[in-house]
Amino acid sequence: EKWNPRCQIVLHGSHQSYVSACGRGSEHTVGSSLINVSEGRTIGRRIDLLGAGTDFLSAALPHELTHVVLRERFTSTEVPRWADEGAAILADPVAKQGRHHKDLGDALARRIAFRAAELLTRDEYPGPDRMGAFYGQSASVAKFLIERDSPERFVEFIEKATAQGY
Repeated sequence: EKWNPRCQIVLHGSHQSYVSACGRGSEHTVGSSLINVSEGRTIGRRIDLLGAGTDFLSAALPHELTHVVLRERFTSTEVPRWADEGAAILADPVAKQGRHHKDLGDALARRIAFRAAELLTRDEYPGPDRMGAFYGQSASVAKFLIERDSPERFVEFIEKATAQGY
């Protein structure tokens, strides 16, 4: 099935252009996706990538495409934040996944990790002091659930959780 509208992919030649397009918070990223949904229908898809000095094809594009594809499956509700980021991290290069795993270990050691119920029901990103814990835990839970069965069952689980609760 063809996407309508298509997903616009914008490759920025400078950091300034990228941050200007993506807004506050994008200063430390190399990729950003924006999916607009109205009344259960996708009305816009856009991925912005920083091309200058980055390996955007492996470092950012798979991650951002994962957000776009997941959102397409969840047009009548939001994708839970942890599932969206957790699945997208699993599309990242192994080295980047390793950094998130290290962040999880650090969070556990510092006792700032989220309780499972807190992680699963969180609507917003945490503050900077717990961002590493959030990403590391989200990736860990998503990986566990996907490896336990399959990516398809993971998505079914998320669908049921958003409809019926955990």
